[in-house]
Amino acid sequence: MSQEVENELKQGSAIDEVKQYSQAEVEKMLQEETAGLKNKVDELLGKTVTASQKAREAEEKLAREAEQRAKEQNDFKSLYESSEKARSEQEKKIHEMQSNNVREKVESESMRLALSLADGDNAELLSSFLKPRITFSDDGLIVLDEKGQPTVSTIDELKKEFMSNSKYNSLLRQSKASGGSASSPSTSGISGKTNVLNMSKKEKLEYFRAKRG
Repeated sequence: MSQEVENELKQGSAIDEVKQYSQAEVEKMLQEETAGLKNKVDELLGKTVTASQKAREAEEKLAREAEQRAKEQNDFKSLYESSEKARSEQEKKIHEMQSNNVREKVESESMRLALSLADGDNAELLSSFLKPRITFSDDGLIVLDEKGQPTVSTIDELKKEFMSNSKYNSLLRQSKASGGSASSPSTSGISGKTNVLNMSKKEKLEYFRAKRG
């Protein structure tokens, strides 16, 4: 065989040989592959952690917003309840003032009318019977009937009604001027007295209230 042929055969054999790696080279290749996989895993884990963190932050934000809304609603409720309480108390005070004003007007008018009909203790006693027949509204004085219902009567008509009612004869001024004997009703059971004019103020009040009842 010629030298040239031998050289060609040697070259062919080298091409067909499988490349051999050392242990160090194999370990290096494995480390590189492992490092690449680890980096990939870390990257995926990082994305997952970031997504979870964002989700948690979003939940916390929603919770804070809900808490703030609840606080604002509670604050509004407290403010509303406080204002309603203040309004109710103010209305109560106004009502009390109006009631006191009406009561004072009724007492004043009933006493004024009683003094035009009677004197001294009799006038004071008579005014106690006039009070339930008088009230006041925004439109002024209102005369009430014996059941406390509003009427169209005037104060002068109420005065005439008391003047013409025999139940009050012994209290009225003209009755005393006539000698006080216009009416001498029996008063058995009231300290044994037989004449209203001789009764005490308390006995007169009890007597006339009994007659009205």
